Amino acid sequence: MTSDASSALAVREKVKKFLDAARTGKLEEFKKLAVQLDEGKGLAKSVADVKDANNRTALHFAAREGKTEMCKYLLEELKLDVNVRDDD
Repeated sequence: MTSDASSALAVREKVKKFLDAARTGKLEEFKKLAVQLDEGKGLAKSVADVKDANNRTALHFAAREGKTEMCKYLLEELKLDVNVRDDD
């Protein structure tokens, strides 16, 4: 496996863990992963840009599972757009 392929797989795994943390409401784990995924765009922008194959964001996952503390963090602290839409 090439270095680029390994790197892509590592990022993909981090994204999966990141969205899983949002879905399960593990706020501290989510924050740590968010920092790891930040590419210098700023934390809020980086969090907003992480999406699954159906364009679902961390907010979609947290809201669908009723994780109010996670939603509160995403909306009030990171100021994510409450009207963001997925592909469904």
